[in-house]
Amino acid sequence: MEKNSMKVITRILSVLMLSVSMTACNSVRSLYDSTQIQENEQQGDRKDEVKQAEIYTEDVATSGPEEMSILSKQICGLGEEVSERDIDKGKVIPNAFVYRVKKATIFKDITEAGISEGMLPSYIEGDFFDEDGKIKPSVKFLVVEMTVKNICGSTERNITSFDLLYADSTKETLDKTREIDFFDLPLPAYFSHPSGSQRGEDWPEYYHYNLPVGQSKDLKVGWYIDFGQYNPSNIYLVFNRYEDELRRFVKLLE
Repeated sequence: MEKNSMKVITRILSVLMLSVSMTACNSVRSLYDSTQIQENEQQGDRKDEVKQAEIYTEDVATSGPEEMSILSKQICGLGEEVSERDIDKGKVIPNAFVYRVKKATIFKDITEAGISEGMLPSYIEGDFFDEDGKIKPSVKFLVVEMTVKNICGSTERNITSFDLLYADSTKETLDKTREIDFFDLPLPAYFSHPSGSQRGEDWPEYYHYNLPVGQSKDLKVGWYIDFGQYNPSNIYLVFNRYEDELRRFVKLLE
């Protein structure tokens, strides 16, 4: 009788141990499955992120010229007054500044333009250099002279707001409205009245200047341009670029 009881107890313990073992295995398997699911989800997220990055890179790489309508009345010549808008608390102020672009000259280099290297920031945007690190022969220096008066705009100004654009000559028609492709040219490389001073290789306030309301200032702004790629007669300084009604194109060169 005692032997039979011991056998029963042994069987019960065996069943319990097997049950505990199976439960533990199931728990481990569930934990593994959960971990795998989480890892797969994370891998999926990473794949999505990579895919999104590839799409973003492709969008940036394939971004082309900007199409703008142009009317003959929007074309201004040298010496004409051009108004520029400002924005105050979300409100557009149409005639906050008045510009008069007086002169545009192409120089062989900055030396011919009478500008020392110390008056330029150390970094120059654009593919202007050959394999030896020298400026390509086709690259010239364009200097634009202008006067600006602050009528009622903000006093803190920045010359990087100037939009120097190249019009696709195959579409250019100035006697009627046309959609013309405009290409952005590089940012200015020279400013006659830079603020602050150079610190090491940086000149953080180079493009800034201050202009109190009611006062005027004569400015010279310079750009490196590869005239092997661009026809000088299709280069424009554009004011109010993003305001269709106020937009003006100053034709710089013939």
